[in-house]
Amino acid sequence: MVARFPIWRRRIGQLDVHVYDLASAVPRNARSDRALNVATELARGPAWVVAAAAVDWRRSGPRTAAALACAWMLTSASENLIKSRVKRERPFYPEPSDRTDGQPGARWSFPSGHATGAFACATCLSLLYPRRALASFASATGVALARIYLRLHYPSDCLAGAALGAAIGTAVALPAKVAMRGADRRGR
Repeated sequence: MVARFPIWRRRIGQLDVHVYDLASAVPRNARSDRALNVATELARGPAWVVAAAAVDWRRSGPRTAAALACAWMLTSASENLIKSRVKRERPFYPEPSDRTDGQPGARWSFPSGHATGAFACATCLSLLYPRRALASFASATGVALARIYLRLHYPSDCLAGAALGAAIGTAVALPAKVAMRGADRRGR
């Protein structure tokens, strides 16, 4: 028996594939692919933690870095749980690729872990430091677009990752902000 999906789900899937196909038509080269792979790996979490610590090290850098590290760890756990349940194959799968071999859950694409991590960190950093919001979200958006450009995700993978990441970033940042204000009042 063939599984039948509601018409809206089929239409979204068709749009997703169409946008992915348009993005796949963009000319590529090995050098830019390598650079984007490295950039998106760093921007998934580690670079955000380092950037957060550098924002204002003496006042709240360590606390901000701890909040971002927490957001990053929560995104990893949540996106892996969702991937194991949804099991949406990557656009290129089963085409052989050295881009994801050996990584846990590398076969599954929904949601994008990189977009989830980048948007969780961008949201968290933006709520803690509102003046950094534009740069934070521009960076996170770049990560999501790069994952589509690299043909590792459908657009809906990245959109879902952005939404999940924003929710996690908010859940981590709000209590962290309260704790940071309390610590600032006590002079720590």
